[in-house]
Amino acid sequence: MIQTMIYDYLGLDADPFYLKLKQLKKGNQIKLGSLIVHLNNLGIYEVSSNDIHEGFKNITECYQFVLKNMEDNNVCTL
Repeated sequence: MIQTMIYDYLGLDADPFYLKLKQLKKGNQIKLGSLIVHLNNLGIYEVSSNDIHEGFKNITECYQFVLKNMEDNNVCTL
């Protein structure tokens, strides 16, 4: 069974985390629990923690990866 979120119905622009990603400027980062999301100067979203370092070409891929990682690690706060 696939779990859905309220933002699947309201749209991503209603999701506070997605909005934070959209507002991220090149060279800046945000911290979400143990994860750090950095938008590098080339426009690549980098997600890192002690265990991972992944790069994403677009905001949607980054968003989906972070949500999955947060769900897998039982993180529910931004």
